[in-house]
Amino acid sequence: MNMPALKKTILLVVSWFFLLGQVYADYKDDIGYTDLSNELGTAIPDGTGIDVTHVEALSSDHWMPDITHSEFTDKTITDKTTGDTGVSGHATGVGKYFYGNSQSLSPGIKNIDVYLADHWLQDGFLNLGSVEPPLSTFCRIANHSYVGSFGSTDMDSQALRRLDWIIETSEYIQCVGLRNNPDTNAIVLSSAFNTITVGCTDGSHTRTSVSLSDSYADTVYEAVRIKPDVVVPLGTTSAASPVGASAAALLLDAGEGMPNAGKAEVIKAALIAGADRITDCRCDNDYIGDYRAAVDDRTDNGLDRRFGAGQMNIQSAYHIIVAGEQDSGSQIGEYGFDYDPAFGGLEASNDTALYSFTGDAAHSRVSAALVWHVAIDGGTPAFFYGDAAYYDMDLVLYDVTADQAVATGGAAWDNTENIWAPVIDGHAYEIRVTPGSGQSDFLWDYGLAWRLVADDPGDGDGDGLPDTWETQNGLDSGDIADAMVDDDGDALTNLEEYCRGTDPANPDTDGDGLNDGEEFGLWQDSCADSDEDGQPDLIDPDADNDAINDGAEYDYWGEEWDGDADEDGLYNLIDPDSDGDGFPDGTEIAGGADPSDPASQPNYAPAMGIIGFLLAMAMAFGIGVYARKYA
Repeated sequence: MNMPALKKTILLVVSWFFLLGQVYADYKDDIGYTDLSNELGTAIPDGTGIDVTHVEALSSDHWMPDITHSEFTDKTITDKTTGDTGVSGHATGVGKYFYGNSQSLSPGIKNIDVYLADHWLQDGFLNLGSVEPPLSTFCRIANHSYVGSFGSTDMDSQALRRLDWIIETSEYIQCVGLRNNPDTNAIVLSSAFNTITVGCTDGSHTRTSVSLSDSYADTVYEAVRIKPDVVVPLGTTSAASPVGASAAALLLDAGEGMPNAGKAEVIKAALIAGADRITDCRCDNDYIGDYRAAVDDRTDNGLDRRFGAGQMNIQSAYHIIVAGEQDSGSQIGEYGFDYDPAFGGLEASNDTALYSFTGDAAHSRVSAALVWHVAIDGGTPAFFYGDAAYYDMDLVLYDVTADQAVATGGAAWDNTENIWAPVIDGHAYEIRVTPGSGQSDFLWDYGLAWRLVADDPGDGDGDGLPDTWETQNGLDSGDIADAMVDDDGDALTNLEEYCRGTDPANPDTDGDGLNDGEEFGLWQDSCADSDEDGQPDLIDPDADNDAINDGAEYDYWGEEWDGDADEDGLYNLIDPDSDGDGFPDGTEIAGGADPSDPASQPNYAPAMGIIGFLLAMAMAFGIGVYARKYA
């Protein structure tokens, strides 16, 4: 293929997240890192010895993170593009999640090469637009929190082929974010086969790769495949992707010295098999409770169209890696992986791999992920050929006792196959890897990861709603579909009502004049407690304890509900004294005064008694809360 010289600014778009100022303090709790830290203590892997690459699109004329930030103390951050004398806020935010001292999963990462994306994709590393192959590097992981296109399907395709080639040949893991919109697609670089693509737990991201018709003789990159691989409970993919990269560094560190534990296919398979298909409900809008419940959400390779394999669980992925490699033909443990360097069976020599186990009460479900790479020719050291070959493989869970297949992942063109299925106590099973139907002879490598777990005995239908809660609220603990029903018409499903602590049979749980759906739209954080009275705002009729119910106060403020009259950092709706004049808002409104004007004071204090009035005054001066407004 002829490759024109590129040497130009590529059409890349930075996906902004840091400007929101949101702090996701719980994300490490949600993805199992806190549990892993409690389990291992100071022995937790931290990415020590793993060199990484941070690739950034141009943002306000800069691409470098703030190397003076405390998150980057004692790190060597090198501008490989050279020439950036300023700071990119986006790069700083991404760096914190990727290799930051407190915010990342791998604070032991010390050496970071930073590139402007245009440079890395062209003569800085990938050599796009040149006949020469990509360069070499000592780095093991790269992160790409940007999206865009090259303006030519041939160049788009060439970029993906080069990227897939370096992952397979150099074990150079690439984590890529998706576009923050489920109704759009992004080409660079999330449509590659061999990358780890990371989305957000709320599902607000691209969900497929892009089909590229190009001048290559093969049709490999014309296939549309499921994206993402896993999700992370953060607000944007710019933040989620570096968490994936940081997790990969932790797993590489955990598997140091173990044969094949550091293979790119194995790391990806461990993250996928370790992911949580059903997640706990936390104090935000990110949870999974209906994994593959709807037919439209079921993909042929066993994943959910919105969430991929589900939400990352680094504790489970860690245990998969440290359990070690367990070969085909053996009885496997509850965690583990295998890497086969020569599968496929030229002349049927190695065309079936079997991994045996027996179901029991403590292991009533199996999660398994098969990962392999697309094969890129690569050409010669002097001339790169991007010709691609896709080898189809299937993953099957076979019930040996019942003599039947009970779950399969057998999609054509996807290069992961996945199983998440219940198993019966006492039955013997095999996880089987086979060539796909109609696949001709081939010889290729794969990574397989698995874990055997116990289902939650308190959720019989697996819909995310505890059986006791369903019974108490008149729902059917044997019907998975009722989790998605809105019985009281407040725009919250039963699952959302459970997660947020509201009443599924009452559209206005706290009786403050705002229905639960409207009120959640204001507060966003289900656990926010503005007046610190132990009652979350969502079910507190007077969230700031200013003597006026939230519904009436919201009506009073109108479009200024989220204004800040006294500029104290609190929105009017949850500021007990919005103008800072010592009179609670409810007192001012009831007394005919303007709660946004400190010069306007009520004509009287409502009949609360002098002690109550003084308490209200103390409260007005003493309460300090922080309201977050979400875009």
